[in-house]
Amino acid sequence: MNTKTKQPSTCKHFKKFTFDDQLNILLFACYATEPFSIQDIQDAVIDAHKATIHSQLQNFVEQRYLEKIADNKYRATLYAKDIMNVKGVLIA
Repeated sequence: MNTKTKQPSTCKHFKKFTFDDQLNILLFACYATEPFSIQDIQDAVIDAHKATIHSQLQNFVEQRYLEKIADNKYRATLYAKDIMNVKGVLIA
């Protein structure tokens, strides 16, 4: 009988986002002066797997905090900027 138990993955790339992680992504989006990509999130906000970040961004799109404006580009909605108390104008 195998007595070894499988340990949870500790790989930082495959993790669930904490509330702070989600807030940091949303703040980054709200303060971005131009549309951003998943790679921008990886470089500036959190070191996580692209699929994990993509999933979170899709959740934000569904919740209407972000809008997808191109295949790999996103921007914050006015609603998100309003609730995060960020002033600014969306750039096309």
